Formats: sequence, C-alpha cells, structure tokens
Amino acid sequence: MLAIAATMVVTGIEIFQVEPVDPFLTWKVELLYVIMLTILFGLGLVLLSKRSRDVKMGLATDDELSRMIMHKSGSVTFFSSLLIWIIILFLEVHTNIESRLLIAFAIVTICIVFIIFWLIFNFLGAGHEKQD
Repeated sequence: MLAIAATMVVTGIEIFQVEPVDPFLTWKVELLYVIMLTILFGLGLVLLSKRSRDVKMGLATDDELSRMIMHKSGSVTFFSSLLIWIIILFLEVHTNIESRLLIAFAIVTICIVFIIFWLIFNFLGAGHEKQD
C-alpha cells in the first residue's frame, strides 16, 4: 500500500512539473480536481445510502466491526501518511513546485490512501475475526 501512495504522489508531481503558463496544465489540474471530488462525493453517497438503509431496517448504524474497520484503516493510514510527508518534504527540497501545491496533494493523497485501506479492510476483514 505504501507503494501505491508513493506512486500517486509521483504521478501527481509529474502533472505539476509542466510550466505554469502551459494551458494544458490548467486542464489537467481541473480534471484531477473533478475526479477527486467525484470520488469523494460518490463515496459519501454510498456511505449515506448504506446508513439510511440500515436505519430503515432497524439495524445499528455503528456496530463494533465498523468501528474496528475505521480504527484499523485510520491507524494504517497514519503510518502511511508519515511516508507520504517524507516524500513531500524531499520533493519540496529537490523540485521547484510550490509548497502549497505539494501540501494540497499530500492531503488528497492521504484521503485516497484512507479510502483504499477502508475498502480493503471492509471487504477482506480487519484481521481480528474469530476463526471457527
């Protein structure tokens, strides 16, 4: 998973390596923002529909497994974010990209890494299930 995060950071940096006067850069950045917003809003709608369905069925909206999945994905994402920030600091020193762009990209990358870990733990399990 750390390799995925590093790949996302490097790919995003390649987008910003183009000169700022290039009109194609504006198109790339806007497309990247639209894709990220679509993913985030889509995930929010999926979670909202799942919770509303659970409420209609009379189920608890926040059970022990859901809390464990959120906790585990959050803790793994935290340690992954340390690596992401080290990569961002390295890139800030060795490239001419603006700091605010690097920070914004790091925050978005950490959000995406959290979503990836949440999906992995949600579908494959958090690793603490009892084996019968």
